[in-house]
Amino acid sequence: MVRKNHNPNTEEIQYLYRNSLLSVNEIARMFNLTKSSIVLIGKAGATTKVGRYNRSPVHKLLAKFPVVSDGDACWEWMGTRDKNGYGSFRASGKTYKAHRVSWSFYFGDVPDGLDVLHKCDNPKCVNPYHLFLGTDVENAHDRAVKGRAYKPVGELCVHAKLTNEKVLKLRAEYACGGITYSELGKKYCIDSGTASRIVNRKTWKHI
Repeated sequence: MVRKNHNPNTEEIQYLYRNSLLSVNEIARMFNLTKSSIVLIGKAGATTKVGRYNRSPVHKLLAKFPVVSDGDACWEWMGTRDKNGYGSFRASGKTYKAHRVSWSFYFGDVPDGLDVLHKCDNPKCVNPYHLFLGTDVENAHDRAVKGRAYKPVGELCVHAKLTNEKVLKLRAEYACGGITYSELGKKYCIDSGTASRIVNRKTWKHI
């Protein structure tokens, strides 16, 4: 017997879902999850292909899917992200964008010439109901409307090693004298060239 509101067990959910022992609504209430989460977990046990993505990419996608109780909230990817902040992973020798695989998992193949865009403007989000299809032109227009027609700088960059506070401290230390770029690099886990460019405001020019 499955106890109500106990910690979700993937095998139990798949067993109930795949054998139609309970409705999706009943399973969702039992595990205190959304209906879409139950469908997502239940389908993960299937052996058929989902769109262009076989089991390997889909299972890697599911491994980093957050389990949320609010179907309207963003489902923020818990794995690696690319330089633009989008969830990504490798499977079968290819790199996949998590939000594109999420769309394909729920709705089928992404038609040629179309992109998968975010309604929520959150690149980490893989909630399929926050996604929509659009062309490159529509994607560019969407970025402009949402004020994203620029490149993130400083600590807003996904791969930034420093924060604004650390950069200011680094410059202050160098201004006091008695410390080299190499020593600053070691202290802040960057190379001496990067330390030099920061001090001389060739980078991090916005602060």
